[in-house]
Amino acid sequence: MKLLRQLVFAVLLAASATAEPVRDHMVVLISVDGLASYFHDDPKANLPTIRKLAAEGARAERM
Repeated sequence: MKLLRQLVFAVLLAASATAEPVRDHMVVLISVDGLASYFHDDPKANLPTIRKLAAEGARAERM
């Protein structure tokens, strides 16, 4: 898991270094360590805020 976080950080850092900055956009990445991806689809899991954020934004399947 730590290696995956480091890889994601490196990719984001490389992309931001080469991209022209856009001032009117904001990206927020939410990662909850230990939260299994299947909880999002489990109707018994009490995750209303996370589900709302995913519905209004973007979600990576199985991550």
